[in-house]
Amino acid sequence: DSAQAQAFGDRGRYREAEVLQREVIALYTRRLGKEREVRELNRLATAYFVLGNIGADANNRTLACGGYRDSKAFISELERADRAPASGAARIRKFVDRNLERCTRGDSLSEFEQESDD
Repeated sequence: DSAQAQAFGDRGRYREAEVLQREVIALYTRRLGKEREVRELNRLATAYFVLGNIGADANNRTLACGGYRDSKAFISELERADRAPASGAARIRKFVDRNLERCTRGDSLSEFEQESDD
């Protein structure tokens, strides 16, 4: 579903992308439970990063910065618990950090970085 949300966003269907990505986040949140396992924390960090990217593409600063902030919170939880982020969250960490700096500065959303498959 997350891939479908990204595809909606790529086609300019931002509202549909946001709704679908929020459903993905809700699913992962339900799976998180009290144990807060590394795999689920990583999934949530990545899912919120995708939501932030959808917001940036949609020129919605509130959605973009909120998504990146929530992503950072899950990455930080992993680090505080001395549970290093797995490949997904570790890969996006630098993008999350730089985009949060851009949020703080009020930079244009067109300057935000999104993960690349390159």
